[in-house]
Amino acid sequence: MKSDFVIKDSGQRKVFSTGMQRDSAEKIRYDLVYLPMLERWAQHMTSGAKKYSSRNWEKAETVEELDRFLQSAFRHFIQWFTNANDGEDHASACWFNICGAEMVKEKLGPEWKTLLREYQLGKEEEPSTVVGRVVGVSRNGKYGTVKIGKDCK
Repeated sequence: MKSDFVIKDSGQRKVFSTGMQRDSAEKIRYDLVYLPMLERWAQHMTSGAKKYSSRNWEKAETVEELDRFLQSAFRHFIQWFTNANDGEDHASACWFNICGAEMVKEKLGPEWKTLLREYQLGKEEEPSTVVGRVVGVSRNGKYGTVKIGKDCK
């Protein structure tokens, strides 16, 4: 029985006192990920699956959907940054929307930036993503003004 799996080998070895050997090339350190945030994101995904259906977000592949993910990521970032106390986990919502945007960018390919700009310029309504400025935002949420739009000065 032949296997199609390959065990990658960097040629670098760590030999343990027992004689066991392991490849010692630098690898991604998943053990450094802050697990409580990962759990919050998973809870956000679970709630979304109940509301829309499992893996609904993975259907996204258009520039319109990319624009929506970007709008939502920015909105949730501002709400997280200003400590909005409305019962929603804005950190996990921001993370979700960033993941969605990155997925759609990958599906659209290297020209995603041009496609997005053309889409935003062609929209009849006022753009609400990326264009604008943030004024007087307080991390403690006690005061703040967020201005978003093409007419911000």
